[in-house]
Amino acid sequence: GVAVYPIVNTATGALDATPVTGSPFAAGTNPYSVSVDVDDVFAYVANQGSGNVSEFVFTPDTGGVLFPVAGSPVASGAGTEYIQIQ
Repeated sequence: GVAVYPIVNTATGALDATPVTGSPFAAGTNPYSVSVDVDDVFAYVANQGSGNVSEFVFTPDTGGVLFPVAGSPVASGAGTEYIQIQ
């Protein structure tokens, strides 16, 4: 799963010790990395073990809770480790 923690200090990046409600969020096998889009609306998790990408939507007013996108996960190939958003 993917653990999400609130940022308590944006200047230093310090995290709260308590995870977001519902964390960890289910992803594929061996989630390896997370990428967030430039608008901070979507999060993508590269799942190395299952060779797919889990897609989530979130907004500041949901407190960081991740909601799966319909049709997720999306196949990406064996050994997927990273995803880049352009």
